[in-house]
Amino acid sequence: EGLRVHASGIPVLSEEAGADTMVAAERFITLDPIDGTAAYAAGYAYWGIGIALVERGSAVASAIYLPRLDEFYFTPVEGPARFNGETMQELGTGPSRRGRPVLLAHSDYRREPPPPSGWKVRSLGSTLAHFALVARGAAGGAVIGRVQLWDVAPGLALLERVGCGAALTNGAPLVLDDL
Repeated sequence: EGLRVHASGIPVLSEEAGADTMVAAERFITLDPIDGTAAYAAGYAYWGIGIALVERGSAVASAIYLPRLDEFYFTPVEGPARFNGETMQELGTGPSRRGRPVLLAHSDYRREPPPPSGWKVRSLGSTLAHFALVARGAAGGAVIGRVQLWDVAPGLALLERVGCGAALTNGAPLVLDDL
């Protein structure tokens, strides 16, 4: 309902709202009201809500909320990304992680491609949570499985704003228009 009021006239693409038809607009919103449905149903903490504004094939703004963790990530159209109201540092400019780096992976990950030597591998059940943890430096990377546009657009906006990006396993950049 809020989208209809505040984003009147901008198409919304969502799994729950007839996503079987592709949005042909140059500007649209993606919405994922529950990313990590199985984690949510099981009562786990790692599930989230994501929304993104996509313009001409690029996610330019987003919000990700992980309710059980009370973590809110916001990427405005202009300006720095924010985590729980605080400006996020670009990756590589803040304090380094302690301990072994973590690679977040989807549940079907069979270590192809193999993780870097010495990395722990964890599956949390939510693509949005994986992107958010990488963006704030809590994880070194993520291998994401089968995804739809609404799964990745919020996370891509966030990652790009903190100086990171996403690529396919063959090294090619992840392009929203290809999803």
